[in-house]
Amino acid sequence: MKFNIPTLPAIASVLKTYTIPQLREIAKQAGVSFTAIYDIRRGHTPNPGSETLRKFLPLISIQKGKK
Repeated sequence: MKFNIPTLPAIASVLKTYTIPQLREIAKQAGVSFTAIYDIRRGHTPNPGSETLRKFLPLISIQKGKK
């Protein structure tokens, strides 16, 4: 399956549109730590693992920037 990964600034920008409780729910649904998602949002993870991204990116809307 092909998986196009958006740029980190684009991912962080979209993550900033979500509240902390929403991010916690995304982390729970994706099976990744909240801290991993929150650090990407803050720009503190310059090179997140592709497996982490693969798990949670389908749960957020990168293309439209909407929740």
